[in-house]
Amino acid sequence: MRIIKLLIPLIFLVILVGAPSFPESQVYKGTVKINGDDAPIGTKIEAYIQGDDDPEVADGSTTIGTEGIYLFTVNGCGDDKGKNIIFKINGVTADQTAEFLVGGDLVTLDLTVTISETTTTTTSTSTTTTIAGCVTGEKPPDCDGKVDDFELLAYINEWVAGLVSDFELLEAIDNWAKG
Repeated sequence: MRIIKLLIPLIFLVILVGAPSFPESQVYKGTVKINGDDAPIGTKIEAYIQGDDDPEVADGSTTIGTEGIYLFTVNGCGDDKGKNIIFKINGVTADQTAEFLVGGDLVTLDLTVTISETTTTTTSTSTTTTIAGCVTGEKPPDCDGKVDDFELLAYINEWVAGLVSDFELLEAIDNWAKG
């Protein structure tokens, strides 16, 4: 009986020490600016906890629904406490970072990024130009004729808001499908 009384605390300690870390989350909110302007609806924001099991896999993401404002949850575990978080805006690393906290408190962090206005890729047979301005409010069919996923999402949001017609949305979807 005496051995059992001694073993119970020892077993409890082994279970506690060997237990996996529990999931934790942190909520971030704030403004988001691209090239100094409010990020348009449809902008994608991702968060990556550095030094976790897979720092190349997003630990949280959102597509903003209100121009220049974001809110989303970053998911990690207790072992991630204090690790650096990098944020990406439309795939480009933001100027700001944060520390992963546990407890789910709301953290205000304003994000900024500078994205070049024009990128040109040349191949032996053709030149493709992608204009970043297509994401900032211009209608995708009026851009370079190619519509990426983010442009289409932004255009769908404009359609929901009644800013574009059904025909214009179908044209954007057609250009996206050709993309």
